[in-house]
Amino acid sequence: MYWFVIKTALLGAASVLAPLVVFRLTAHYQAQQGLVSLGISLLVASAFAIPVALLVRSTLAFVKQYQEAIKPPAPARHTIQMLDAYLDPFKALMDSTKDSVYLLGRDGRFLFVNKTHLDRMGLQEHEVVGRYYQDIHSPEEWIRTESVLNRVLRNNVVAEEEYQSSRDGGYYLQTMAPVQDDKGRLSAVLVTSKDISERHQFEDRMKTWAMQDELTGLLNRRGFLFFAEQQQSVARRLGRKLLLLFMDMDNLKTINDTLGHELGDAAIQEMAQVMNETFRKADILARIGGDEFAVLAFETTTGYAETLQSRLLQTVLTHNARKGRKFDVSMSVGAVIWDPASSETIEDVLTTADKLMYEQKMQKKGRKK
Repeated sequence: MYWFVIKTALLGAASVLAPLVVFRLTAHYQAQQGLVSLGISLLVASAFAIPVALLVRSTLAFVKQYQEAIKPPAPARHTIQMLDAYLDPFKALMDSTKDSVYLLGRDGRFLFVNKTHLDRMGLQEHEVVGRYYQDIHSPEEWIRTESVLNRVLRNNVVAEEEYQSSRDGGYYLQTMAPVQDDKGRLSAVLVTSKDISERHQFEDRMKTWAMQDELTGLLNRRGFLFFAEQQQSVARRLGRKLLLLFMDMDNLKTINDTLGHELGDAAIQEMAQVMNETFRKADILARIGGDEFAVLAFETTTGYAETLQSRLLQTVLTHNARKGRKFDVSMSVGAVIWDPASSETIEDVLTTADKLMYEQKMQKKGRKK
């Protein structure tokens, strides 16, 4: 009798609990239609009080079949395992860095993207992971990236380059490194992109400072030669003549000795102002020495050199006519016309103009005597 009671209880429990267990499993994995059918079959069988041992065996068989069914294909399973093994230990670190970090498959598909890069693009992870690089970035950036990506995968090397983003205009230092799976095959590329916009701006400022006169804001000698040589190349290609004026202030030493260097600096600054008011924006203006200045311009008409010098003199007279002045501005000028058929360099033309300026200065001193 005790056995009958125990047996009845076990069968009753099996008929109640087993259907619930199987129902939960089948409902949870309902995407596997064949497995759902198996679960339903077990529900029906258990309702007729299948022995517990048989029910357990059936349930275990079902679970095993489910596990086999949901396994991804071998290549996908291998990729997932590789990514998990590679990324899991570093994911938190990647998300905390200020640099963009992402993983590209061989076909240019995003496999992983850190938070910095998502924020930089203004996108969510589900909008990026699984999509191709060219789906998110501009065609120009994809062409550049694809070229580097292919080089990295083809040669198994690390590549580094600077570029300007078409998305935000910033400058970035991008590094691409090949990623190998556990069998040594190149399966992806790890990309880091560091924002170097501030450094780039600093370098631009340094270049500007290297070519700009601090006192006047005009180009210095280095800047003048740099832009003048470019202008000379254009003029030679177009068959155009150039006009170079070399100017030297006449009375700067007197101003410094009698009025002090502060007013001497003011005289230099006023000379630069005179030049800005006289010449065109397209002309190249520079302070090439302490009290020496130069202008390079395209010669537009016959007699243009005389016209410019006359205009320069008129501007000087206007400044000197102002009331309350403690000094007058004056300069000697040497003018040289460069012909595109000539082999002279800008340095050669400057030397010739300097000599002509000196001759004019000596003539002025002779007249004063």
